[in-house]
Amino acid sequence: MLVNTPNPLDIKSWYYCAHGTTTLTTPGRGDEALIEVYVEKPKGGHSGELYGLRSMMMTKGDGPDLERRRTGIQAEWDERFPAPADAQRSTNE
Repeated sequence: MLVNTPNPLDIKSWYYCAHGTTTLTTPGRGDEALIEVYVEKPKGGHSGELYGLRSMMMTKGDGPDLERRRTGIQAEWDERFPAPADAQRSTNE
């Protein structure tokens, strides 16, 4: 079940959601990044299909941002924590 409700319009009682936070100590702001992964109800003893993502983190300059697109989540992370120029990135779309 969701334990963080940054947007009251989002589902609050869906039990098939993985929720994680991490405290970011670099670059010294001490804020937390949140990611939630929504899946459909399990069937036949197997996990449900992935159907949604949600993240919230402090952006580089203008405060917290709620994002639901994978590409948007990745862009926010890259803005805060630029990867080295020679970093390899997955091509799995």
